[in-house]
Amino acid sequence: MTLGRTINILKVLGVAPLLASLFVSCDATIHEYPKSLKAEIVIKADIDHTGPYDYKEIDFDDEGKYTVKELPSRPSEVFNPDKGWRLRVTYEIRKRTQDGHTGDLVERRIKYTEKFGDETIDTIHTVLNDGNYIVAVFADYLSSNPEQAYNTDLISQIKSNYKTIFSNNYIKSCGAGRTPFSIDFNLSEDGFPNQDPGRGAKPGTLESRQVKVDVSHPVTRIKIVATDYDIFSKSVAGEVKIQTVLAYKQFVAIGFNAFSDMPNDFSKGYITRSQPLRVAPALNTRRGGEEKEKTIFMDYLFSNPAGEDSVMIDFDIVDSNGKTVNRIRNVSVPLKRNHETILKGMFLTKEYKGGDNGVSIDEGFDGEYIVNVGD
Repeated sequence: MTLGRTINILKVLGVAPLLASLFVSCDATIHEYPKSLKAEIVIKADIDHTGPYDYKEIDFDDEGKYTVKELPSRPSEVFNPDKGWRLRVTYEIRKRTQDGHTGDLVERRIKYTEKFGDETIDTIHTVLNDGNYIVAVFADYLSSNPEQAYNTDLISQIKSNYKTIFSNNYIKSCGAGRTPFSIDFNLSEDGFPNQDPGRGAKPGTLESRQVKVDVSHPVTRIKIVATDYDIFSKSVAGEVKIQTVLAYKQFVAIGFNAFSDMPNDFSKGYITRSQPLRVAPALNTRRGGEEKEKTIFMDYLFSNPAGEDSVMIDFDIVDSNGKTVNRIRNVSVPLKRNHETILKGMFLTKEYKGGDNGVSIDEGFDGEYIVNVGD
């Protein structure tokens, strides 16, 4: 049988088109590669707007010695931002390797609001390829001046503007959180994200497209309270201003990585100070009553996620006439993340007489710390 006759027979039987289609399909199979699938994902930041928890109180006695006592663990007062302040929430999504290391930046978003409690700032929507990811969130405040406590160009390298004297140190309050997750269409044909068992969650596909990030304070708050504010305010002749100047004598964290949840930059021996506080008998009223005590200094420090640290501090209290009201030396302050340590004493009027750890009045202080208590 000739070749031409064979082809004609195949045409009659309808086999030729079938063979042609098989060749085409084989060719397509050889040259087509699996495409990366995409999933719609919702990142939800659950931001803790409460104050840090009470931790420890350092009380100074009549001799200038201090004792440290535990406080019941309860949230401190809620911070109400000043008028014109904005909340800034920065989201970054990075690739994550199988061994848990962070990789390339995939997406970065920044959202702002002046309406505190506005839930729209807590959420972003994005589309991601299947793969392993980690999302980190950092929330901080911007004042109306404008001021910002932190440089957040990359939230893996957050830097504290620790040399700046802010109009209100509450601006240093901040929040951070992170959540690893995966998108695997083999586990979910809808591309729902998967829990990461490394965070204590049960492995498996979520029932929605939402990835939740718990955002809490990565800082410790230090507060100094004068318990004799009422006495001091009555003793001054007219209005004066006082300022607290504090020196950290050991290394303290001035940088933070929101992806590792750890401080990542440190400085030793830097000095910070409060804004000048106006004091006069006529100013010492609160809701119609007299204030017995007054916060004269407050600061926030990045701290480790677990356990207790400590830092040695000195602080001076000076007035607008150049007089040193008090000098306090070598106080060991315990630090715990998302908690507050309070120092309390009669710092404005008490003439402490010695003590290995604590306070001494120094009428002849010659200006070791150069302070200009201005208008």
